[in-house]
Amino acid sequence: MYHSKFERDHADIIKHFINKQLEPFGKNYDWALATPNWFSRFKITEQQNREWIDYCIDYLRKNYRMPKYRAKKEMLWFNMMWGLSIK
Repeated sequence: MYHSKFERDHADIIKHFINKQLEPFGKNYDWALATPNWFSRFKITEQQNREWIDYCIDYLRKNYRMPKYRAKKEMLWFNMMWGLSIK
């Protein structure tokens, strides 16, 4: 079941998703950790946000065999907490 592996890897998943989100800006998780309000420093388009969310949903489905509805739910929370602002 995806729950135990997902819970075990949760910190690594967060790091991976933040790295992926900051990739176009040449930044990474370690930079974000050291930078207050890092998520408000960059703006992305709706298309970029959609592509990032789709990537993350596919990642969760492939690596954690998570049902699509659950992966979407996880990404709604993740995007709300750590997603970059939309232009």
